[in-house]
Amino acid sequence: MEKIQLKAEKRDIFRKKLKEARKRAVKSLKRRLYFFNHLIDPVCFPISDPPQTLTIAKKYRTGEIVPPIKINFNILNKMLATINSYYGIFRFANSYKLRKLLYKKHFRSLKKYFKPQNSSFQVIRIRKFYKNFICDN
Repeated sequence: MEKIQLKAEKRDIFRKKLKEARKRAVKSLKRRLYFFNHLIDPVCFPISDPPQTLTIAKKYRTGEIVPPIKINFNILNKMLATINSYYGIFRFANSYKLRKLLYKKHFRSLKKYFKPQNSSFQVIRIRKFYKNFICDN
């Protein structure tokens, strides 16, 4: 009987931890959003140290990408993949307010290109106008 009770308690603790978004994941997404904003508008969003693991950031460090960039579908898709990866994590953490706050406060110039799929802010999409928008980088 005691073993069953202990298992139930451990399961409840594990579920509570899963429902909270980790601070380092939130901080990491904010940093990436700031970097994406920097690529679009470097004057308003100065940056000294871009994220390490992003492929876009690697191109930025080597000089292949120089802000302000000309937006094309490939770059938007790479940004979208990163954003939705984090939003997927947050969706399982019961964090509607967090996802909404991130979109409202931290997307800034990215709002021009991205929008939430629905009012629950579970998935971010590229705006229809930019889906077929292709220009040279």
